[in-house]
Amino acid sequence: ILNWTAAMWLSGAYDKPFRLSRAIRGIVIGTLIILVVYALLPEQFRYSRFLTLVGAGWAAVAASFLRLAFNVLTFKSFFPDESELKRILIIGDLKEGSRIVALLNQSPVKTAFLGIVHPDPENAVTEGYSGNISRLKDMVEIFGINELIFCGKDMSSAEIMDQMMRINHPELEYKIAPPESLFIIGSNSIQTSGDLYAIGLNSIGKPANKRKKRLFDFAVSILLLSIFPVLLLLKNGGTAFTNVFDVLMGKKTFVSYKAGSGLENLPKLKKGVLHPLDPFTHLESDEQTRYQSNILYAKDYMVKNDLNVVLKSWQKLGRKV
Repeated sequence: ILNWTAAMWLSGAYDKPFRLSRAIRGIVIGTLIILVVYALLPEQFRYSRFLTLVGAGWAAVAASFLRLAFNVLTFKSFFPDESELKRILIIGDLKEGSRIVALLNQSPVKTAFLGIVHPDPENAVTEGYSGNISRLKDMVEIFGINELIFCGKDMSSAEIMDQMMRINHPELEYKIAPPESLFIIGSNSIQTSGDLYAIGLNSIGKPANKRKKRLFDFAVSILLLSIFPVLLLLKNGGTAFTNVFDVLMGKKTFVSYKAGSGLENLPKLKKGVLHPLDPFTHLESDEQTRYQSNILYAKDYMVKNDLNVVLKSWQKLGRKV
């Protein structure tokens, strides 16, 4: 049961919005792990494979039934049609925003709400706009927005990134619409009109990325503690051991933001033993460089980036945090 539950968690079965496919995928993965372990056990410890498969089937039925019962009791749809639930805000000038609305209307995307937000926080609300960018976070909550499209023509990259980090909503999809000359329209064929081509954001604030980061911290800390005598040879070896143990306990993380201004607008992270700039010892770390490195780390998280920092900066694990 613990194995199936853990596998479902890793597959995103508990993320919103709920997807039955994630739960089933987790159960399948968990079952494969159980069968692999089963094959490695001595014969006297093996139980019936039939019971394992029946248990997997029951887990799938139970997961589906419990979610169905919960949704019925809370008057929610068990299989929501995402195309009917798109609630989009476009941040940009009325002319550019209207052009994107027209493109979306030609695509299969169906919207329950579609509004244009002026990119100037000082702009008074006028006809054609749902508001200005100073109230963007409030509008996301009030209207239940699940997708934001920023107009690259009307906002700089720094402004777009700043707004993305300020809102920091795990269930939001963020997209950047390039200027007119760079638009690409298409579904799976260049012959048919489809979704607006846009650049996505793989924020570290997403639940899936938080799981990946925590699993990375857990796995690496277990590995380092298993060779703890090597840690003691480092500069401030005792502190390095304490840092790794704190990461294992979830009090710290191996890689986090470099101290500086603007952190209040980024997704929250635990204190980090290392920072994204640590591998670049030759680089002068001024305030602007630190700010940009923090934004880049937060907006496009990948486990391999954390691994790269740890491999290149492991000598700094004894840093006092």
